[in-house]
Amino acid sequence: MSMPIKNDLIDIYNKMSNEDKVFMIELMRKDIVVPVMVTIDETKKRCVHMHLCDEVPVFLNGVYIDLNLEDKIRIKDGDFI
Repeated sequence: MSMPIKNDLIDIYNKMSNEDKVFMIELMRKDIVVPVMVTIDETKKRCVHMHLCDEVPVFLNGVYIDLNLEDKIRIKDGDFI
């Protein structure tokens, strides 16, 4: 990405309201994953990449923007390290 575009994006971001930011994240939700470390016991750990929830992927929580993850972690036998 060239610098002029980056600078334009920074300007746009600085002018955005929190509602605008929520809208932007909702547009990008299919491209966002959040790594979550799952620990079952001392020997079984796994980093799972969770997607944002389809129904309410992002919402305002006061001045913060919360990401709402899928409601279940899907792990199969043998997935642990």
